[in-house]
Amino acid sequence: MDDMQFSRYSCDIREILENTDQESLENLVRNAVAYSQSNNNNKVNWIAQELFVDVISDEMIAEIFNKE
Repeated sequence: MDDMQFSRYSCDIREILENTDQESLENLVRNAVAYSQSNNNNKVNWIAQELFVDVISDEMIAEIFNKE
């Protein structure tokens, strides 16, 4: 992802979070986790890697989402 695309996504994410209450944020995270788990067909869950990069550590992502 280039810097311009990253900036656009960051702006979109900030706007969403500013207009999201706590319950909706919890639902958003729950949906993201369910999506990454249900669409994982590899040993390494690349969907989770993309969704949660810069949110939680790579080690935590691997521990939670990657298949043993």
